[in-house]
Amino acid sequence: MGNPAKMFSPSPIGIDSALRQGEILSNLVELQINLEDISNTNVDDVYNATPIVHPYAIVVSQDCDLEQHFNYKFHNRGNLRHDLPSVLFCQAEDIDKFRKSELYRNLFKSRTFEGNFKNNDAFRYHFIQEIPAEFDARNCGLSELGIDFKRYFSMPTAEVYRRIELSHTFRRSILQSPYRDHLSQRFYNFSSRVALPEEYESI
Repeated sequence: MGNPAKMFSPSPIGIDSALRQGEILSNLVELQINLEDISNTNVDDVYNATPIVHPYAIVVSQDCDLEQHFNYKFHNRGNLRHDLPSVLFCQAEDIDKFRKSELYRNLFKSRTFEGNFKNNDAFRYHFIQEIPAEFDARNCGLSELGIDFKRYFSMPTAEVYRRIELSHTFRRSILQSPYRDHLSQRFYNFSSRVALPEEYESI
């Protein structure tokens, strides 16, 4: 187990400072439009939405974009170029739920995968160790978390800050560099992979 003091710091409370890349939020609610409400004719349709609750989500937007947006929106510094319309997140799950989910439970039957996962050598997945209470803004601590880089989503930036302001969503803990950078690099490496139609062959 790594030294938590070098890996994490508690998040700020509320919206007095910018969201950070590598910051873990809890109880983030994403609204998904019900597809049956979408018609082919009327752009002014009224849409119903289904709430999708993410117990944990981690920010993967770039730190500089988050900071510039915050200064522009909250401190009137900068200009419209610095507006960030949405924040990009990876869904994160308590490790026990992650292991037992239908998506991944067969993978964890392999000791090789388990070892690669815990060492962050499994290309599509990321592991975050347990976060003690003193590094959690809610002073509860966070269990080990699993991330699947295919499970990412975005939400309007203004909505995320509003949910935090109303205490619907909570800022919890921030990954410190280089652990934040490690997560970011692995996520964007996975996202930018190139699929080849055929493998090279040796003569």
